[in-house]
Amino acid sequence: MADLSDTQIRANLRTILAEAGIDPNQTAFTCTSGIVRLLGELMSIQGSAAVRPAQIDDLETSIKKTRGVQRVHLNLKNWERVGTGQWAPVEKSKNELEEGEDFELPPIPSLE
Repeated sequence: MADLSDTQIRANLRTILAEAGIDPNQTAFTCTSGIVRLLGELMSIQGSAAVRPAQIDDLETSIKKTRGVQRVHLNLKNWERVGTGQWAPVEKSKNELEEGEDFELPPIPSLE
């Protein structure tokens, strides 16, 4: 079975986010040559329900299992991996952009 194109992978990402209970309007994602980058904040579709670290792990696993995905980078404003590899919430004050400040994508690491 052939790998999915980047366009097909991006389409599948919306479904994966919905199935994980994540609000897709709070995130942005790219896919280039099978490398998926998910940016923004992970917020629950159910408003006040908090996203759990296990949900993030499940989301990352689901994305990695998508045919054609080579690598997944989660660059999240409200979550970070701590030394143990577990996800921990980030304090908003550390993460909020100043008024007028642009959000820039970090460079994509080389496959080599």
